[in-house]
Amino acid sequence: MDIAMPAESVMDRLEHRVIAMYTETIQELAQCLPGLTRWEEAHLLGEAPSEADKAAHQAMVQHMLRCARFLSVTARQPEFPDRKSAELLAAVETGLEFKLQLWHRPPAMTLAEAEAVLNRVFPEPCLDEP
Repeated sequence: MDIAMPAESVMDRLEHRVIAMYTETIQELAQCLPGLTRWEEAHLLGEAPSEADKAAHQAMVQHMLRCARFLSVTARQPEFPDRKSAELLAAVETGLEFKLQLWHRPPAMTLAEAEAVLNRVFPEPCLDEP
């Protein structure tokens, strides 16, 4: 039984379409970051952001990061021809990881512990008293 191999032109078209899809998706994901930053400024920078806003933010950033990592599996391959998009995706991934750390990492120390360190390092008032 003879099995026909796909024609070279068919494979070229498929490859071109897949690469175009990846490039477009990477661009779209990158374009979401400024909007996410504006949302953070509006909802997380206040005195006490709500637990619902913090949870929604964490879920969104994790979802975006999963998508970025999924795309990265292909974009990191040396055969991926769009190096500019691969570099953009790496920057997006790094930015999203940073956002998770910035907004959702537990503090390294409590406010009281931080005050104690400052008082040990700077025991005297910094301002000259009259």
